[in-house]
Amino acid sequence: MSKTQQSQSLSRFILLLMTSAIAATAANLYYNQPILPLIANEFNLTDFQLGSIPALTQFGYAFALLFISPLGDSIARRRLIGILSCLLIVACGFVGENFGWRSVFIMSAGLAAVFGLLLRLFLPTNTPQSSLRYWPLIKSTLSLFTKHSSLQKFTLAGAC
Repeated sequence: MSKTQQSQSLSRFILLLMTSAIAATAANLYYNQPILPLIANEFNLTDFQLGSIPALTQFGYAFALLFISPLGDSIARRRLIGILSCLLIVACGFVGENFGWRSVFIMSAGLAAVFGLLLRLFLPTNTPQSSLRYWPLIKSTLSLFTKHSSLQKFTLAGAC
């Protein structure tokens, strides 16, 4: 393996770290589901209102995929992950502190802190490959979507 290939390959540790961080982050989408009855009782919510909680969580995830993920092409990924981990910690400690069910969201914030720190320490440094500003970057993502039918198909399959 050449020196260039070695510097670009990821160790098993880094792959395990990234996989674990992704799993812990994706789990945030589902933490509210087992405690929905507690939420309903505390706020006296209708079934429709209660159902909107996981639905809005999924919409938030879709929003992040569309409007935050492209930033990985214009901001160093280690920095972006650090910022997003901090935001997740604050969003979790705030929900847990102000809306009850502390153990679930405090645990989530703890995981975000651990993985944010580990990723910051161990991810290789990268230089962004694009100097586009945010809105042109979003437009370029949309142009890729309209240009490539396979991307459209996989996006639709994933949405289903």
